Amino acid sequence: MINKCFEFKDYNHKRSEPNYTTVADFYRYCDNQNNVLRSLADCLLWQPSTDYTVGQIVRAPGMPTGHIAKCTTAGKSSEEEPKWTDGTVTDGTAKWSVYDPESATDDKITTASSKKLDKIGGAITGPISYDGTPKTDIELVNKSYVLAVIKSALDERTKAMYPVGCYFYSDDSRAPSEYIPGLEGTTWEQTAAGRVLIGAGTADSGTVYTAGDKGGEEKHQLSADELPTVKGSVSTLISWGNSKIQSGCLSYTQGTTKFPSSATENCFSTALHLAFGKDIAHENRPPYKVVYIFCRTA
Repeated sequence: MINKCFEFKDYNHKRSEPNYTTVADFYRYCDNQNNVLRSLADCLLWQPSTDYTVGQIVRAPGMPTGHIAKCTTAGKSSEEEPKWTDGTVTDGTAKWSVYDPESATDDKITTASSKKLDKIGGAITGPISYDGTPKTDIELVNKSYVLAVIKSALDERTKAMYPVGCYFYSDDSRAPSEYIPGLEGTTWEQTAAGRVLIGAGTADSGTVYTAGDKGGEEKHQLSADELPTVKGSVSTLISWGNSKIQSGCLSYTQGTTKFPSSATENCFSTALHLAFGKDIAHENRPPYKVVYIFCRTA
């Protein structure tokens, strides 16, 4: 509670005057002045070795002209006054934000009725607008500033999710930087056309795959060594009768010579044939779906 400040003229009466000032009166006057001065110091002036709470505002002659200090970290001030500079000042275990409440930043805070908003106090009803960039951590921020900070953080995170060298699969033919927020300014190259991607390292079969290597064929014509093994046998070159049913890769051609030579016999000389395949390259690709693949290069 702040006491009313006593008037000195009421306590300056000589002994020869009526209602002269007694010693008790003078002590009461000094006590009042001390209480008022103490209240003034608590409200406005910085004090050494004093506990401060967040939000308290102080002034000191050593501050830059027109500046005040607002406590941003609770703590106890140092025994000696800190050097006051614009911005954040550490004072013992307390921290202050030092700024000019009448700076240009304040001119950008406007209410619907064009009333200026004082950063150190006051109340306003209705909407306010702010068109400045905060200089300290206690100043107001505007919508555009907040959105810009959020976008910057999201852009940084998005770029970290898609680092240089990563691959991006999509049904969209455009590069990711053209339509994914946060990837603006990055460089992508369409790649791997007609190829599937496999992991680098040693496969279960023992084959070593090195990153960047390419291999494989869409279609492959088998060589003789790559043909499956086919085995067969011929037990006779003589067929009994004619017009036998033939199937598979084996066939025979029946001659006109009969054995024995008598026309009444039904044995013929026979040539056995083996033939299969049409010499066409076979399909190597697994079932697939075509998409756009991009690799970030910068």
